Amino acid sequence: MTIKCIKYLDPSGNELNGSDDLTIGKVYKVISIFIGFKDDNLEEENEIDYQIMGDIEESVFYVSADGFEVVDPTLSANWVYMHDKEKKYIHIAPKAWHEEGFLEKYFDDDDEAILIFNEELKKL
Repeated sequence: MTIKCIKYLDPSGNELNGSDDLTIGKVYKVISIFIGFKDDNLEEENEIDYQIMGDIEESVFYVSADGFEVVDPTLSANWVYMHDKEKKYIHIAPKAWHEEGFLEKYFDDDDEAILIFNEELKKL
């Protein structure tokens, strides 16, 4: 799946004038999708975020879907669906990334987590 940046948004959804990590018009590969539900009423506006690698080397973060348009909607074959009903979210990502504490280990520079992350990234 690929997306194109159409506007800069902060985590609250407010439009920004610029970003060090994103470029308007640039196409980015989506490496996971997060959908957060505000409540059980699906008519409410819910949070949809894409996880991407930004312009700065090795920067990995979530961006609001509202700042992007989908270029290619094809989902990666190695993605799996995880629905946490208690916490009210859906996460679509490589299976290994769903392991308890995996992303925390990755962001804490755990060597094994980095290796697994990079192996899965190559498959996307």
